Amino acid sequence: SPGLPTSFNIDDEKTLYVVSGLTSDSLNRDLFAFLYVRGDYARKIDTKILNSKGFEGHPFFVGNKLYFTKEVNKNWDIYSSDFIDGKWSQIVPVSELNTKDDEGFYSEYGNKSFFSRRTNGIFNIYSTNNNSNSKGTPYLLGRDYNSEYNDISPILFDNSLYLSSDRPGGCGEYDLYKFDFCNSVTLNGNVLSEFENVPLKGTVELYSRDSILIKSYIIPDNSHFQFKLNPNHYYYLVYKNDCYRTDRKSHV
Repeated sequence: SPGLPTSFNIDDEKTLYVVSGLTSDSLNRDLFAFLYVRGDYARKIDTKILNSKGFEGHPFFVGNKLYFTKEVNKNWDIYSSDFIDGKWSQIVPVSELNTKDDEGFYSEYGNKSFFSRRTNGIFNIYSTNNNSNSKGTPYLLGRDYNSEYNDISPILFDNSLYLSSDRPGGCGEYDLYKFDFCNSVTLNGNVLSEFENVPLKGTVELYSRDSILIKSYIIPDNSHFQFKLNPNHYYYLVYKNDCYRTDRKSHV
């Protein structure tokens, strides 16, 4: 499977699309990039630096960084390249994920990466918990998601993990499956003061990552608050109290 097309919004008018397709003179697959302006095709973008005589596929943009699968010495690894000022940066292997086995089908959502690794002839799905500077140690997802057959192309969206698998019970060679990834989350907190005898009664507001107010919670005298959250989302808290001139914000 070469993977689906992926896109990156360069600005309000320009969008870059990358897709894996057959080359004109062989059965190998290369990456092809196309620039669209205000929804209309503009021109093809050079991708020679991304491609080789082997397989290139499974493109996935995270911001302006393109992740993709590259075949090197008959082995699949995950590589990346940044698209900056109309050009691709030098490709680099994602060393935190690659091993002597085959890795491919990269995707990312929030602070999690997903990919498939082939061991003993079978692809299984792995994940990492990332921070702002690096990717975490890959771990094998459990049997709630993986099977004894090939499981590839993992994509997390909202709270659902989508994947393709050739496990028994489907309608064709590879079928799509959807799983709930996380249980619901309840955030419990308390407002504390570093000073004594400060009234803590006030309001805590829950905001989305895009600064959209979701819910307000009026804090009673015991300063406790509670929100039910959707997993795999970013939220902000804003605390308001008439005794303070500024809001206290935190990231959850």
